[in-house]
Amino acid sequence: MSNPAAHRSWLSRLVEVPAGRLNSVLLRPQRLDSWILLRSGVGTLVVFWAMILLPDLNDLYGPTSIVPSQGPRPAQLSIFRWWSGDVAVGVVVGLAVLGGLALIVGVAVRLAAPVAFVTVTSLMASSPLMLNGGDDVLRLLLLFLALYALIAPATGLNTPLSGLGVAQPPWGPPWGLAVIRLQIVAMYVVTVMDKMEGSTWLGGTATVRALYLQSMRRFWIPDFIITSSLAHNLMTWGTLVIEVSLPILLVNRKTRRWGIVLGLGFHALLGYAMRLGLFPATVGVAYLAFLSAEDASAVIAWVRRQLGRVKRTQPADQVILTGTDTHHAG
Repeated sequence: MSNPAAHRSWLSRLVEVPAGRLNSVLLRPQRLDSWILLRSGVGTLVVFWAMILLPDLNDLYGPTSIVPSQGPRPAQLSIFRWWSGDVAVGVVVGLAVLGGLALIVGVAVRLAAPVAFVTVTSLMASSPLMLNGGDDVLRLLLLFLALYALIAPATGLNTPLSGLGVAQPPWGPPWGLAVIRLQIVAMYVVTVMDKMEGSTWLGGTATVRALYLQSMRRFWIPDFIITSSLAHNLMTWGTLVIEVSLPILLVNRKTRRWGIVLGLGFHALLGYAMRLGLFPATVGVAYLAFLSAEDASAVIAWVRRQLGRVKRTQPADQVILTGTDTHHAG
């Protein structure tokens, strides 16, 4: 006859173990150094993205725009649903730049993150013809940053990059980083599943089809890569292998650093070879969510050391130049 107490104990362990791990991954407060790095990186992307729009604002949002009747769909969040016109566009772009700058330096982050998300989303919703995968990733990063800034019981969200490792470290639940990690991993899984349905990827010719288009190339590519069937197959199947490997490497903490290095190198090569907008840079910034607090602090410490070396060498150069000038003057 079974023991009811033992049965309940087994059931409680079955529930408590995964619940404890989930609490550790999502809710147990920890240092948020990598969130600060991510915040500043996303702010930089927002400012750069908004500045890119400036030369084409009239073509995209003016009365003679590419699609004059284009606007937010009924279910889309957009300021232009209630306020439209040239002044509205200018104000929204200006707010996007201010929100991005505030995220970079760490000023009023709980307000700046939602402002950046709403303004960028409004601009994207009203001109979808200009969007690519990088814009989708940027919008999601802003959404997760805005949600975390609004509702997370975290401290130190306004910490500037220069304050990491010097001032009191930021603390809070790590779910704001976990959701971004999940999004990036899901991006690769869905991408591979989508590619496996087509014949060009399995046939080894998908990458060369894009490289054949001169308008898609960004920088110089050797001719043998364009003309060699072996190169076509290696690039196409290599892309699939990398995109299958990255989720596995990034999920496992022991292999996460290798995944970060592989992913950054992969997207850097894509950005070199092809015109993909801000997609490589945006995904690269999203990879900051995979850094541990120790790794993020190490990155900041390395940058601080390099800046210190530059400052120490500058006065010496000035003294040399001054001495030389004095000698010639005499």
